[in-house]
Amino acid sequence: MPKLSELRISLQKGSPGKISKEMWIALLGTFLLFTWLLLKQVNKTYFILSLCKRVRTADGSPLESKVFVTPGKTRFGNNFDILNFTPASLFTFLRESAAKAKGQNYLWYFLFATEYNVVRAEEAEEIFQSTTLLSKNMVYDMMKPFLGDGLLISKGE
Repeated sequence: MPKLSELRISLQKGSPGKISKEMWIALLGTFLLFTWLLLKQVNKTYFILSLCKRVRTADGSPLESKVFVTPGKTRFGNNFDILNFTPASLFTFLRESAAKAKGQNYLWYFLFATEYNVVRAEEAEEIFQSTTLLSKNMVYDMMKPFLGDGLLISKGE
């Protein structure tokens, strides 16, 4: 059993209350590893850089097999794709996006919202017959000066 005087000497050598450089590196490494694992888990449900929820298929199959996911110009989804567009250039962008999708419906990941754009008539018919699927996405609000008020933009009110 150590003597009390030996314990006092060993405590004085370790500088109590002070964290060593190696300990800071270990703490920082642990924090970064934990943060990376947490973001990896959250990224399965959310498109982190667009701050919106990811769309999943009901049967669990890959989303790309059902719908075209429009790639963004940056890592932030499609957030910067329509920046500073006029209504006319926005309409052109919509037509180009539909052409890239090659006849498939397509998705955009925007800030706080995932937008599903319907191109195929089968899905459009299902939406038009629904009494609950009447809200349009934000692109229609931006195109209102170009298209004017009408049946395409109305919300059934």
